[in-house]
Order: sequence, then structure tokens, then C-alpha cells
Amino acid sequence: GDQITFKVLDQTNNSNQIKAGKKLPRFKYITWRAERKKISKLRKYQLYIYFGSPQAANFAVDTAALRVLAHDYEKTLRVIGFIEVNKSYELSIFGQYSYLNWILAYKNKDLNKKLGIRGLPSSIYTKKRRRVVKYNLTPNELLQELKSKN
Repeated sequence: GDQITFKVLDQTNNSNQIKAGKKLPRFKYITWRAERKKISKLRKYQLYIYFGSPQAANFAVDTAALRVLAHDYEKTLRVIGFIEVNKSYELSIFGQYSYLNWILAYKNKDLNKKLGIRGLPSSIYTKKRRRVVKYNLTPNELLQELKSKN
């Protein structure tokens, strides 16, 4: 027992991620206002699901881009932000004073496991009916992609 071998996993390891074109599993989430919602209610829209943390380096830039995405594409796209905080009241303070135009929700490890999220920040972009298009797009990259389509 005098030797140990460690294997460092990359964040790009996509062993649990849903393949492009396949559906995301159904799940429920809790908004910062303690409202319980189902993801299946948003099946008519494209989804951009963002996973982040206020301690991340690009958090301010990402949330500003989320605001632009939610405003400019409000008829076709819904933005959900799962933000990791230390205390539950921190998320309600963030939601209360930020005047958000996108859905802010609590993140938990079960949801990460179900959706195949590894590391922060991360994201999932889906078509209508929860069909996965791409993982790990930053909000600015998605904004550029949507602008180039129009």
C-alpha cells in the first residue's frame, strides 16, 4: 500500500450528458420565490439552462447576457438560471434586488446528476420539447449564435 494512482477527470467528460437530439429528462425545480415548477410546462419554447455561481469569474457578464437573451428572444426562448449559493436566503436576496426577467431557481446535486452537469459555469441549450442542441455554451456565445441566425 505505498503507491496510489489518481486519475484526474476533465470537465469535458460527457459520460452522463444527454446526446444532441435526445430529450432532457423531466424534472421539477423551485424558483427563488419558493414556487414549484415543472420543466415540461415550457415545452413550447427553446430553453437555455444556465448553471453558475456568484463566485465565478464571468458571473456578472453572464447574468447581463442572460438578461439580453430573455428580453430579445422572449417569444421563442426561456432562460432558466440555476445559481449555486451557500445559504438559501442568498438566492432570494439576489432574486429580489436584481429585477430579473429570467427564471432564477435553486440548484441541487440531484439535478446536476440527472442532466449530466460537471463543473460551473455550465449550460444546456435545447430546442422545443426539450431536445438537446448543445452543452456548455456561454450566454454570449448563444447570443452571437442567435443573432447570426436572424
